Amino acid sequence: MAAGTGTARGTLYIIDPARRELWSKVAQGPEKVEIRLPMGMGIAGCVAETGEVIRIQDAYRTPASTGT
Repeated sequence: MAAGTGTARGTLYIIDPARRELWSKVAQGPEKVEIRLPMGMGIAGCVAETGEVIRIQDAYRTPASTGT
């Protein structure tokens, strides 16, 4: 996925409309950890809520990525 978008890494989130949440699974060593966050929180949550594309050069320097 990251190679196809020209990015260093990426996460695919699934929208759970009943809970108004995004979720994903991440491999951490041999375990898979589930990530859940509310729609509207962070960059991914804002995109899910508004449906608008956001292109960010450096996500680590973007306040929305840290929730601040």
